[in-house]
Amino acid sequence: MLSSHFRPKKSYELIRVGPKEIGGFIFEKIAFEKCDILLSFGIASDISCEIDFFKKKNVKIHCYDHTISRRSWNTDIFIKSIFLIISTLMLKFNKTRYYHLGIKNLFQIINFYNNKKVKFFFEAVGYGKYGVSFKKTISRASSRNICLKINIEHSEYRILDEIIKYKNKIGCLVIEFHDIDIHKHLVEKFIKKLEFTLVHVAVSGADYSGKNIPSAITVALSKYKKITSNSANYPNKYDHKVEKKNKFLIDLAKSI
Repeated sequence: MLSSHFRPKKSYELIRVGPKEIGGFIFEKIAFEKCDILLSFGIASDISCEIDFFKKKNVKIHCYDHTISRRSWNTDIFIKSIFLIISTLMLKFNKTRYYHLGIKNLFQIINFYNNKKVKFFFEAVGYGKYGVSFKKTISRASSRNICLKINIEHSEYRILDEIIKYKNKIGCLVIEFHDIDIHKHLVEKFIKKLEFTLVHVAVSGADYSGKNIPSAITVALSKYKKITSNSANYPNKYDHKVEKKNKFLIDLAKSI
């Protein structure tokens, strides 16, 4: 099973933000309620978590991603519109629906971008002169109760020391760790130094090692740790089951 470093010790009241499938993240409820800003690192074309976060909290949100831009959204809408017309004329309704949903999602992103409480920074976090430092994102937030959502495809390791340095300004964070089978000791060290409570962990990557070790996990950590039970409720309703096997993904990860 998972080592003690990656398994909650007790039960906590949790809340899902975003959809049940990919794009949704788990936070400790009390930490979520106390935060007054969300810093979201890694957006791409999925802002379902950010939109739901705003609906539930109505607070400031700072989104960071260097792979997107207003120009790229407009270009993508134009291209998808052409393919939508072609697929409609050719009566390929599955593709028509696909392009229609893609265009709808892009307009949803643009509308969210235009929200006065939302700021998009088309920058990479943790790349020094090639992007923006973690220190700068904290400075822009100007808060001591920050909620962090980090999904930056392997670059999370670049900012772990900075997160620890500024932990007094952070209330909670959810972070996807990639290549966990390789970097597990770095993550163990980070969790220990951060001194936050691990309230939830989920498998979010396949086993590429062949040793029943997931390639990625998503970890939720909280400064507040309001305990609801001294017994760990784990797995729980927030964990996914594998189709046909009726087993939780987390229990299929025999070791990390």
